[in-house]
Amino acid sequence: MQSNYIPAGLLKRYFAHLFDIIILSVITIVIGAIPVVIYSLFLETDEINIRF
Repeated sequence: MQSNYIPAGLLKRYFAHLFDIIILSVITIVIGAIPVVIYSLFLETDEINIRF
C-alpha cells in the first residue's frame, strides 16, 4: 500500500484544469495587451496625426 500514490485520473484532471487556467490567463493577457501595443505603435508612427 503506497500512501503517496496519486491516481492517474486525478492527475490528468488536475493538469487539465491547470491547462485551462493557463490558457485563460494567456488569452486575458493578450486581449489586455493588444490595445496597449496598438496604442504604442500609433504613438511611435503617427505621433502628430492622432486626434482624440
